[in-house]
Amino acid sequence: MALLKTRLIIKLLTGSRLSVKKSFLLLGIDLLVGMFLFQIFYLIFYVASLYVNFRTTYRLFPGADPYNFLVSFDILIMLMFLTFPSYPAGTFFTFLTHSHAIPLFLITMLIPLFLTSVFFYASMMPSIWLWLFVAAGLASRLLGKIYPQALIVLDFEQNPLRTLGLVLAIALSFIWLMLGAAAYVYAEGVLRLLGVR
Repeated sequence: MALLKTRLIIKLLTGSRLSVKKSFLLLGIDLLVGMFLFQIFYLIFYVASLYVNFRTTYRLFPGADPYNFLVSFDILIMLMFLTFPSYPAGTFFTFLTHSHAIPLFLITMLIPLFLTSVFFYASMMPSIWLWLFVAAGLASRLLGKIYPQALIVLDFEQNPLRTLGLVLAIALSFIWLMLGAAAYVYAEGVLRLLGVR
């Protein structure tokens, strides 16, 4: 589904002239739809794991995702409190109000960016490549306006992968230079604070 969504957005982006507003709008839609698809499939997995855990002798937990493992475990505990008659009345509500279940549910279900789920990042990889592709296209257009000779090297229509690689190499080099400069300034400040220099 994520690949199909990304292909549809690429068709929309390549079908007409790429504007900044349209690009950011489509990337925002891509992010929201990607997160929605991830949550829907995760919800299906939750229902399947609850069915397997309660209706069979097997146990099924999302082992690759520690946060959702805790949520699944809390759901199992709460469902046991609701379904088994040996627990006193009100145990479910006491557990729900006095445990970490509600914040854990909200963090993992409503804000998937905080997940360490391999499933989330794997489902978002086509979108991340799309965002990099659009960023390279916008950067090559901006560089072409400022420095027209750069269009010889940054020919986005003929060699999009080369343009993507060049733009990302320039951006990463700039980021690493800024991080190195910040680390140097920080280290100098610490050394002066300690009286070494």
